Order: sequence, then C-alpha cells, then structure tokens
Amino acid sequence: MKEKHHRLHQLDFAVSLGVIIGLAVFLINILSQMNLFGGFPVMVLIFKDLYGTIGYSQTALGAILVGLYAFVDTFILALLFAWIYNKLLSRTSKI
Repeated sequence: MKEKHHRLHQLDFAVSLGVIIGLAVFLINILSQMNLFGGFPVMVLIFKDLYGTIGYSQTALGAILVGLYAFVDTFILALLFAWIYNKLLSRTSKI
C-alpha cells in the first residue's frame, strides 16, 4: 500500500509560521525589557546581532520592529521551504 503525502499550501504555511515566530520574538523582547524569567540575555544578543543594523533597540518600538522583522524572515524561509517540499514531493510521486 502506497503512502499518500499531502502538499503544503505555501502561503498558508508561510503566514502561520511567520505569525507564530513573530509573536514569540515580540513576547521574548517584551519579557526581556521587563526583566522577567531572567531577561533572556542570550536572545537579546541574538536579536542585536541579527537586527541591530536595521534599527533594533531594546525599546517598545524595537520590540515591534524585531517582531515584524522576524515575521518577514520566517515568512520568506517558510515559503521557500514549502516550495522545495512540494517540488520534491511531486518529483517522488512520479517515481
């Protein structure tokens, strides 16, 4: 019996993953500003390394910006992942 694999809907996958990661990064930044749960110092350093040159700072506006940047980055990567997955899936289904 042959397994049936389902294709990913690229846009839905990319938007949903982008929203989840964007909100998570936003919340981590807000919690680090409030110094809750240890302040997430490693994550703040990662955010500064990734987004420091394009306006990230540890402020309320910085939290919004880093959340939006994370959404855009994740959206693009998830869209690319879903496209590659669907291409590989269609290639293997022909075999």
